[in-house]
Amino acid sequence: EAWNTRKTVKGNIIVADGQILLLNEEGELILAPVSPRGFEPSARATIFRGGLCYTAPTLSHGRLYLRSDQELVCVSMTSAGK
Repeated sequence: EAWNTRKTVKGNIIVADGQILLLNEEGELILAPVSPRGFEPSARATIFRGGLCYTAPTLSHGRLYLRSDQELVCVSMTSAGK
């Protein structure tokens, strides 16, 4: 183990293109660069305002699919929104 953190509540992560994508159980998406120095978030966005999120994010063709127990959302991860 190189590091661990308690800087967020429980959640599920995936790693893509050098980034940790974490969807916490409260519906917040957190991005952080993969680093041996620790978990330092670079961006945060509240995706869901209600319900709980227990499912890991799914990334496919530049789109990130996120699900709570009430909603399903697709977020474009490309800079042009394509």
